[in-house]
Amino acid sequence: MMPYSQCLSTVLFLSTLNFTNVSIPSFNESLLGVNAFNLTCFDVYMRGFGTSWMPTRSYAAITDGGNIRCRTNLTAFAYSGVVWADVVVNPGEVRLARTIEKPDSPDMCITNASSITDCHVNISVVDLHADPPSSLIDLILAQAKTYVNNHASDYVCKVMVPRGESIIMNNTYPYTPERKDDGRKIVPVSESPLIRALMSIANRVRIGSIRFFVGSQPQRISILISHVGGAHAGFTGDLVPTPLGESAVDWAQGLVDAYIQGVVPQPLPVYGLPGEIKGLVAGLNTSQTVFATLDVDVSIAASSANWVTIYLQPGVTIENLRIQANSDGLGNLLTHLAAPEVEKLINAKIATVLAALAGSAGSGPHDNRTANGTLTFSFGENTVVRDSPLRLPLILISCVGGVFGVLLVARNVRRHREQPVLNSVTGAPLSTFRIVAEDVFLIVSVVACLLLFSASNTMTGATVVLGDELRTYAFSLSNTVTDLWQAGLFPLSVCVLVFSGIYPYVKLLSILFFTVWAHRPSSRALKLIDCIGKLSLIDTFALMVMVSGLEIPSIADVRVHRSFYIFMYATIVSIALGNYATLLWRAGTTLRRDDAPVEDTGAHSTLGSAQGEPVTASPVEQQGSAPSMTGNSLPRGGASVQLQSGEHRTSCWRRFAGPALCIPLVFMIACSIPAWILPTFRYTVGGFARLLTPPSKSLTLWRLSSLGGRDDALDILAVAVFTILIAPCLYVALYPRCAFLASWCAADVLVIACVVGLLQLQQFVRFVLGDSRDILYTAHASLLWPMYLLAVAAVLVWVYIARDILHYVFVRKELIAMPPSA
Repeated sequence: MMPYSQCLSTVLFLSTLNFTNVSIPSFNESLLGVNAFNLTCFDVYMRGFGTSWMPTRSYAAITDGGNIRCRTNLTAFAYSGVVWADVVVNPGEVRLARTIEKPDSPDMCITNASSITDCHVNISVVDLHADPPSSLIDLILAQAKTYVNNHASDYVCKVMVPRGESIIMNNTYPYTPERKDDGRKIVPVSESPLIRALMSIANRVRIGSIRFFVGSQPQRISILISHVGGAHAGFTGDLVPTPLGESAVDWAQGLVDAYIQGVVPQPLPVYGLPGEIKGLVAGLNTSQTVFATLDVDVSIAASSANWVTIYLQPGVTIENLRIQANSDGLGNLLTHLAAPEVEKLINAKIATVLAALAGSAGSGPHDNRTANGTLTFSFGENTVVRDSPLRLPLILISCVGGVFGVLLVARNVRRHREQPVLNSVTGAPLSTFRIVAEDVFLIVSVVACLLLFSASNTMTGATVVLGDELRTYAFSLSNTVTDLWQAGLFPLSVCVLVFSGIYPYVKLLSILFFTVWAHRPSSRALKLIDCIGKLSLIDTFALMVMVSGLEIPSIADVRVHRSFYIFMYATIVSIALGNYATLLWRAGTTLRRDDAPVEDTGAHSTLGSAQGEPVTASPVEQQGSAPSMTGNSLPRGGASVQLQSGEHRTSCWRRFAGPALCIPLVFMIACSIPAWILPTFRYTVGGFARLLTPPSKSLTLWRLSSLGGRDDALDILAVAVFTILIAPCLYVALYPRCAFLASWCAADVLVIACVVGLLQLQQFVRFVLGDSRDILYTAHASLLWPMYLLAVAAVLVWVYIARDILHYVFVRKELIAMPPSA
């Protein structure tokens, strides 16, 4: 390590400084009954100013000079008026030579000796007068003018500079102890969930190489800000004031934009700058960690959940600001001279802001409230997590399901004895055991699934947690539907209500009605209900989208509770029950014949007969029934020759058409795979949150389905992979042999969730956080081109489903129009 490399080295040069309104309201000096206060310099012009701080040398100079025009209020005895001063600053310089205690130290640069090598200052007062005029005051001002002109150089070189030397070597600082409030209730800082969340966030985030370390005492928050690994920074350009009317928030947003883009605006606007600085050259260099410490004193009156109430007197104050203290001579100088003025400035701004908030406090859920000298801040909602379901709905479903289940089974046994259900092949009656076993299995499964849906709908599915402490929002069925509606997301609110809150129950009850009660398992209505049951997955996919959009690493995360998984599993079970009801319940019996009038030459449509079930009458019925039908729906007697002659043509057609049938499968795979391996969703973050997280992120469907790569989301990933990728490809590849897979093809559900929810993410985020939080965090989302390919794949699935529907309709019409056999 090179000697002195740990020392702070700074340079500051400017060609022109032109300030037009420098106000120093804290200026207040008194001497022998004369009081000067409220100093304002309305014209400060300097050329060729420069200063540098090197490891062993310090330098400050003005090469071209300048002038300063100021005014101050003055009271003296019975006089009260304004004093105007015009000061000319001529070229001059000050040079110091310093000795470092341990030049080779890796983290300390302590100055133990300093000497003035050159000091000449030339300042002259050319005008000093009072308004209104006063002979006594004019006499005093004339003497003051003469004294300043004769002794200004001596005062700077023999008083101010030696005082600065002593400050450089002074490693002791005044300390303001923690405030003590006696006689009123005080809540310790560590007992406020909101403040604990903010402290936790500060301890985990990074802004570039800047780290924060935060601790607390009963009424004090201690903060250490460090730039690890040294600092090497510079700026060359002009500084200008912000445009007239631009707020501090807009100015800060502009700086964040520039930081994200990696550019420095030229010229650089500075909020509150009273003029302009041209030709500025500034630099900082050191190998040691640059740091600053400060204490924030606050008196908390009450706090709970997402709100905190503070006392307005003494309010919030900054104390004990230290800049590179006890490690560098420049740090000592800044801590002794600059830090107290910075504290006063910040505390004045804080007091102004608190007073403004107290005067404009509202009563809304995200507004600040004030009462009895206190001010309340809140963030998000007071969220209550329900991890256990309501018992009353579960008890009602269990009791009603048990009673009606027993009655239905008994009814079906009695009915079977009176009018047996026959095997469609042998014509033999089914055993009573099969009747009871199938009915009990279906009833118990439906009731169990109803219990799962009911439990999940009365529990909290997920929560947005801020800083591992503060739950700012909870996802449950009632909250989601209500809040989406209030946020203006009407389509998504209706979709979630219908397909997550109503449709699952309708589907399960319909399964019982068409099977156990009506004995119509091949009903077209039941098959349609089963086919669209996948829409219940919209809640699962919507949460996938929201999790990735609302999460900010190290700040806010979305925690998924067991209710979400219960609902997802219940949806999967309900789809499986729909398949069981339409395919396997009373399979191979005469119940399947009545609602399935045709069989498509070894193929089975989604809305036609169940897969693998030959629709065959009993032997007795085969002899006296109407002629059986083939795929072309012609009478048996008149069609036998045509069928025999067409078999050769059909075999030739299949020989050439076989490879062509792979084209839809290849097309389906080509449209589905890109979304899983290429960026499909893009989230764009706005506000100050961009300092803490990348301003944009692109996710593949794989990463989205795993909730950003979580290890505890593998089951969600598995459901997404099967319903969005595997099931649609199998459905197209095996069509029409596995037509039941249509109820598992959920790519269209994902598209709906994305289009309706993803593109309106910011509107929902604004509702959750409040409109006034846009400065902190905004979120926008867009779909990339792989999602449009996935939408095409979803359309292809519906083309096959529509083909089944039309095939069933046309064949049924052909049957109705067919003349009876001779």
